[in-house]
Amino acid sequence: MTWFENTFSDLVKALGDWIASFELLRGRIHVPPVLSFLTTVFLASIPSFSSNAIQLVYLALMSTLWGFWLVGGRWVRFLKISAAWAAFTSVIMVPKVYLSGSLYPLVTPLRVLSSLLVLEASAALFGTRSILGGLGFLAPQLPESMDVMLGQISYYLRNIGWLIVAKGSRNLEESPSKKYEVLSLAASELLNRGRERALTISLVRRSRLWDSIPDDRGSLRDIVLMAIFLLSMSLSCVRWI
Repeated sequence: MTWFENTFSDLVKALGDWIASFELLRGRIHVPPVLSFLTTVFLASIPSFSSNAIQLVYLALMSTLWGFWLVGGRWVRFLKISAAWAAFTSVIMVPKVYLSGSLYPLVTPLRVLSSLLVLEASAALFGTRSILGGLGFLAPQLPESMDVMLGQISYYLRNIGWLIVAKGSRNLEESPSKKYEVLSLAASELLNRGRERALTISLVRRSRLWDSIPDDRGSLRDIVLMAIFLLSMSLSCVRWI
């Protein structure tokens, strides 16, 4: 097994575990799903379209503080994968920095970092299920489909690396065509299992009667906590920050 295969396997497994972690974010408040979805979209759009480094740093720090307060030590997993994506983006931006002679392209990885942290903090507060439930105004079956897809993506990513390593160990040739063949065989095997597994996951989720209908009755505490969260993030839009 080459170092590249080890790295690729660890990377996709970590990404799969990160996506699976979103399923565990049940949220700390109960508000209507549509409100959760729209608030998350609004907050995530602030760093996504920002070019102000100070604003991005503020959002990253504020999201980190909220994350540790909401989920505790589990937030380290989200922090690590966000930093990894930012580092990967930084590597891509290095040639552009060299060619332009400016550090401005490094705003892009900072934007990636703050956007991911804001999204994760919002999911920690509202709950992934509530945010996905807000998609119901587009199509009634869309929240359930997205919920199943979330589980499917994490399953694929956690297993694709193992399958590539397992199938690659049977091939002694190191030619690019053989590596492509191994990759295509592993992907095909997962996709062939996908339909049956998706149906099974859907039936299992429907059988969970205790959480099939999310409680969207927000108490005064929930409303105040949401208002503080929204205000703390929106302060990044103030010009003096």
